[in-house]
Parts: sequence; structure tokens; C-alpha cells
Amino acid sequence: MDMEFTKAWEKYQHGMDYQSKISLLPKIDKNERFYSGDHWRGIKANKLPTPILNVTKRIIDWKVAQVMSDLIKMQFTAEGVSDVAEDEQSVQYREIAKLFSEYSETLWENLKMDSMNEKGLLKSAIGCSMVSYWYWYDKIDNGDGQMGNIMGELVNACNYFPGDPNTPEINNAYEPVQPYIILSFRRNVSDVRMEAKENGATKEQLDLITADDETKNQAGDRAKTELDGDDGKCIVLLHMWRELVEEFEEQEQIIIDPETGMEAIEVVKVSKGKRWHIMAEKSTQNVVIRKKWDTGLHRYPVALMNWYEREGDAYGEAEATSLVPNNIMINKYAAMVALWVQTHGFPKVLYDRTRVSEWSNDFTKAIPVNGVDAGGVGGAAQYMQPAQISGAVMSFMEWFIQTTKDMAGANESALGESNPTNTSAIVVNSKNAVVPLSSIKRRFYQYVEDVGLIWLDFFTSKYTDYPVRNLPVQRDGKTIIEQLDTSV
Repeated sequence: MDMEFTKAWEKYQHGMDYQSKISLLPKIDKNERFYSGDHWRGIKANKLPTPILNVTKRIIDWKVAQVMSDLIKMQFTAEGVSDVAEDEQSVQYREIAKLFSEYSETLWENLKMDSMNEKGLLKSAIGCSMVSYWYWYDKIDNGDGQMGNIMGELVNACNYFPGDPNTPEINNAYEPVQPYIILSFRRNVSDVRMEAKENGATKEQLDLITADDETKNQAGDRAKTELDGDDGKCIVLLHMWRELVEEFEEQEQIIIDPETGMEAIEVVKVSKGKRWHIMAEKSTQNVVIRKKWDTGLHRYPVALMNWYEREGDAYGEAEATSLVPNNIMINKYAAMVALWVQTHGFPKVLYDRTRVSEWSNDFTKAIPVNGVDAGGVGGAAQYMQPAQISGAVMSFMEWFIQTTKDMAGANESALGESNPTNTSAIVVNSKNAVVPLSSIKRRFYQYVEDVGLIWLDFFTSKYTDYPVRNLPVQRDGKTIIEQLDTSV
């Protein structure tokens, strides 16, 4: 009997088909391989030397470091509120925005955002995009009896499946854009079964949660090899989509009690209209681990940054993609030069066998010579002078490496490889080299802004579980607990 696939699994397969059409996974694997220094994989060298000149890693590391060189932080402002308005509500909104800005620094440190951003930028330079997923983890104890806080993790581009893969936009400034988003994860079967059991799965459903061989769809060669034994791992899909939900707010109304004829206050729910809510469902290939739930969020908790943008493609392009072919050429030329050195770099000895019975390269031993002719013992042996390697070969190789760096915006001055003979020229060249990174930096700043909007969604949707939320902030080098009135 054929097992029925979940709806998320069918959409996941459609996403995999699209990625296959644009060769996303093979490209990421190749880029990651070259960045890691595995340049001769699957190639039969046939005794040819296999040198590795990792220009790809050199350029990518420099660019990631340049993008990360600026210290950034989040700044929240109260939209539609004047900076000079003195009415009570405006002042209150500005104070809340200031509190969110201060608290975001605490959250930034707790979530290790600098490290996360650096890893994400590296993923983007190698694997086309940086994707982060943010969620509410209710097991976090904040130490004051209040449970739950924001958590985040990076997701490889090949594990991100948007409903519309022809646009990189996930949310705009006000609402979600994608019809749905699916994220895939590799999880231990035992953990998945435990979660499914907590959410009411039957024994028959638990038995359907088994290890799979979907490692071939994971980014990087090492990710395709997993630990043998135990229960293994399986693919878990998080399916998120948007739905319009009518929202209500409580208001007090004065009514006339029909029995006493006196005024009374009644709390009623008044419609605020419909608003997008993000729904979610978690499943494996055949079992729904957690049935549909309303996350309470109003935008997808997913942020995306393309290293380079491509028209009509949500995944973009990686820095490494254009560097790999050049790196292959550099390695080939280096291999041929190394072979020439091995073959011709050390001159061979010609000797007269009638006068020298056996030749030895051991410099501690004398070589006996029989007889003496007019030329003396010097005529018994001589070194062959090998042909010289063409200067054009070395010139081309040097030019090719330098041009590769220049085209990537990573010249010698920027990389710190030039001699400091002309300081002014070096400064100019270094600044000019950073210009191509400006667009990448802008996309990174936009990504951080998108993360900030996701955090704000959590602040207004999840922090309201308590009437007052305690927020630790840093002021004058001291930790201060500020109380957020969530009823505002």
C-alpha cells in the first residue's frame, strides 16, 4: 500500500524540481568544495602535480571581512509620531521605540548576531543567499518567571523553498509577499517522534517517522555523510503561509441596565478589520508532526540576502561561481609549471662509462675516475643544460591571477600584498577596490533591517503574553531592567 504524502512534501518536491532546473545544489557544492581547498576532486591527475592556489578563498574571505568591518545596530522609531510632539501618547510611543532600540542591543549580543552574520555572509558568498529563520522558543527562562524569547538560525539556500521563486522579496514594509514558504531541516528521528507524540500523534503515525536518504539534497559534500547507527535522521518541513484573519480589540462601552435603569460599563470586542497572519504546519514525508497553528506573527519570520541579485530569481548568485573557473585555470597552469620544474628543473648528468663505473649524487663520497685524457678528469662527466621555460608562461600566469583579483575588486593594495612605496596611491587603490562592495553592503543592511522588522513583530505579538515584560538593557555600562507595558 502506497503511503500518502503530506501537502508540504508535495510542494517541497516542486521546489526541489525548480532548484534542479537552475542547478542550484551542484553549484553550491562545487563552490563550497573550492572554498574549502578540495580542487582536484574526481580528477585523474595521471602523475600530474596537483597544486592548490586558493584564490577563491582569499577573495571571499576579504570581501566578507570588508562587509563585516562596519559596526551596526538597530534603531527603532515610532512611525507617524513627531519628534517634538509633547502629548502623552506621542511621548509614550517614542519611549517605547527607544526601549526597543536599547533592548535590541541586548538581544543582538544574546543571539551572537555578529558571528551569525559573518557565517551567513560566507554562506551567501558561497551558496548564493543568506537565509535566517526566527522563531519563538517558549522553553527559555528569562530568570524572572517569564518564559519564552526569540531564537534564530541560518538555513542554507537549498533548504529554502518560496512559493514564488522568481522574486527575492519575502515581506515588504507592511505585509508578507510570498504565498507560502517551506524550510527543510535534518532532524534526529528520535527527536521528531518525541515532538509528534507531544502533539498527539498516534502509534501508527510515529512508526511512519523513519530515517531517510535525503542527504543528497543537503549543501556541501560533508553534509551528505551522516553518523551510522541509532535512529538516523529525516527531513522535517516547516510550511508557513499567510491568511487574512479578522482581529478584535476590547473596548469599554457605557450601557443602561434595563432592570435598574442605571449606567453600567460593559467590555465588548470590536472588529479591527482583517490582517495577514502567518500560519504554520510541521511535517515529515508522511506524517504531520504539528497541525496547523497561528503563529501570531504578521510577516514571515524569514530574512533573505542575495550576494548578487539575478533578475527573476529568488536565490541570486554567489561570489564563488565566477571565481571557480578561473581558479581551475590557475591550478592547471600551476600544475604544468610544477611538472616542468620536476622534469627539467634539475639538470641530468652525462658521464663516460669507460672512465666512471657508477655515478652517485652523494656529495659526501668521492667519484673515482679511470685514466686521464687531455681534458683531465673534468671531461669524464658534465651536466646537461635544460631548456628554459618560456617567460610568456609565467607572465601569463601572473597576469591571470592578478586580473582575477582585479575583476573581483580585490587588488594587491586591498589585500595588503603590495609594497608600501607610495602610500597615497595605496590608499586610493584600496578605496576604489571597496566601491564594488557598496551594493553588497546595502543588501546586507537591508537584510539587518528585515531582521529588525521580524523582531518588532515578535515584540508586539509575543511579548504581550505578560501584562508587563521585563527587558534588560545596557546603560552606562550597567544592566538595567526596564518594564514594558504590553497593554499600550
